Amino acid sequence: MKRVLVIAVTRLGDLIQTEPMFRALKAEGRADHLTVLAERSFAEIAERLECVDRVCAIDFADVLGTLGSNSRTLPLSQYAGLYRALSDTEYDEVWNVTHSRPSMVLTALARANKRYGVTLDSHGMQIVRNEWITYFFAANLARPWCAHNLVDIYVNAVSLQTPFDQRIPHFESATCKEPRLPRRELRGAQVLLHPGASQPDKRWPSQRFSQVANWLKDRGAEVVLIGGRKELKLETEFPLGNGVRSLIGKTSVAELFSLCADASFMVTCDSGPVHIAAAAGLPVVAIEGGSAHGFETAPYGERSLVLQPHLQNLMTRSPGKSLCSDAPSVVQVQDVTKAIELLIGERDSLFVSNGVSAYQTGRDERTNGLNLTALATEQPEYERALDQLKLFWFHALSRISFNDSSARGGLGETFGENMRAARSLGTTNHGARLLEIKAEALKGAEQNLKRKLMQEPRFHHLQAFLQIARGSLSGDTLEQQANELADLYARLGAASECLTAASCSSTKQIQNSLEIEVTA
Repeated sequence: MKRVLVIAVTRLGDLIQTEPMFRALKAEGRADHLTVLAERSFAEIAERLECVDRVCAIDFADVLGTLGSNSRTLPLSQYAGLYRALSDTEYDEVWNVTHSRPSMVLTALARANKRYGVTLDSHGMQIVRNEWITYFFAANLARPWCAHNLVDIYVNAVSLQTPFDQRIPHFESATCKEPRLPRRELRGAQVLLHPGASQPDKRWPSQRFSQVANWLKDRGAEVVLIGGRKELKLETEFPLGNGVRSLIGKTSVAELFSLCADASFMVTCDSGPVHIAAAAGLPVVAIEGGSAHGFETAPYGERSLVLQPHLQNLMTRSPGKSLCSDAPSVVQVQDVTKAIELLIGERDSLFVSNGVSAYQTGRDERTNGLNLTALATEQPEYERALDQLKLFWFHALSRISFNDSSARGGLGETFGENMRAARSLGTTNHGARLLEIKAEALKGAEQNLKRKLMQEPRFHHLQAFLQIARGSLSGDTLEQQANELADLYARLGAASECLTAASCSSTKQIQNSLEIEVTA
């Protein structure tokens, strides 16, 4: 029996978005029994995710949170118990999808034949295994340039060929119903409003949610407020009664899924219920902003609408992990009501406020993944660049065998120089002096590449990716590591054509013909 452990001590939404990866592991024959290590408050969710056979729940703040503190008293017995839970079973694979130092240590401590995600090497140094997770780790440092949805990142880490329909999150024993989306009429529709969010910077003002509730009520819709117990205080902002009722703090996971299965649509900020709605097939009007980036966290499926307040001057400003989107408050009430009218077919087009872009979710036939189609935008140059990056990363991380030809301009030529320098280092019988000369040549080529990448903000995460990848090479010898690096530069060089073309028409053909090889 093949046993796999997934360390997913994450927020609710991230945990749900990881579920399609669980199914991919079983579909690919890599897991017969799957254990998930999760935060105790989300154990109920984890137990209901399809393909999960066992949940190991921990109190992160009480146990792992102390690893980063200066506390004089550490919960040593809890540490020992957690270590025993991880080491009593031998796993074929351990996947760490929690990007934290404690999870990195846990991944290294677990008894496993293979480890993926952030872990430690035999010398105790931090490494990242699996290039798609390396991509997410790097893109997380420059969030506006993350071009792939989190679901796709984790599924692609296992199998690029997983069809779109198999990437939508599933809950065990939960039946998705065809959503009863009203047509040009809200009277009698049941609409879910989720006014909360896990982080203050992602919250849309509750007064505006209240105005949307009033607008829906006046149109004859039944409005149901949902949320956790911590959001009970938000009830006071809403006109309860006469078509508006609150279930905040009153629903289990199963009950919330049933609500989503029976409702017409949901209006919410970036939050866990977004992804429960996606699993139920419920269309969503998602208000992004703050540390939420719609291209990364949008509800997975078709027909949902995403309102994204973009940062200004995206093409020229240096990105960062916290510098992700403008505040949700940039989105106005009329933006949301117009999006609802578009969703139900009452209007044919959408105009939004200054600083806001509107997208519709759907399938991307080029990559098997989620696509966000711009309906209204002030950032066409940014969206073109992001689409090019999406195809670039899909090509580069597909592990297609490319020719070593570097007859390209721009970055392709620079990647070719790095490839040749790495190949030379790995294929020559070295004396000490010759080894030094070739190592210096590779160092010079890499410094030149770094200078070019750092000139454009959209390439900063590519430089971070290379830094992580170079520190995570899996070869045991200099020759193996140099050739591994040369292969990476060859793939990046070939894929760089997507960064200059308006579109990469060969993507579909490559996708259909390639033999997928998922490696560390």
